[in-house]
Amino acid sequence: MQFLINKTGHVLPHQISTPNFLFFILLLFMYSLPTSFRLKWSERIPLTTEGVSRLHTVSGVYRLVYQNGNDFTVYYVGQAVDLAARMTDHLADNEQNNCCKRITGRYPHFYRVAGVETSNLDSCERALWENYGGRQGLLCNERIPIVTPANINMD
Repeated sequence: MQFLINKTGHVLPHQISTPNFLFFILLLFMYSLPTSFRLKWSERIPLTTEGVSRLHTVSGVYRLVYQNGNDFTVYYVGQAVDLAARMTDHLADNEQNNCCKRITGRYPHFYRVAGVETSNLDSCERALWENYGGRQGLLCNERIPIVTPANINMD
């Protein structure tokens, strides 16, 4: 026998049938699984006015990368309903994030984007953040969505 608490705080006996209980557990399991996506990433594009002009008004996720010698390092990940407008925000003269400003002033920098439906932006951004060292403080991100990360490809 199981118990439920009603709105007034009283404990009520409640019988949950085995089939309903199993169905409920299955639903919980299904909704706790991360969603999987196969993203089509752009090539690495210079983060310049000319490079940004190549973008269209589409929703998606992105990562910003700087070049130091032969090494390319991701320093910021994000999402946008309008990738073209968001990349314009990240141009050196427009950048508001102080960490990003320091990098854009010192190194050549690039971006890569992938189109994503707006309903999946948070989980895909979270996956990028997890993959590129957000937990270790390796990214310039100041905020990140608190959601289960999607399973996505990085290339």
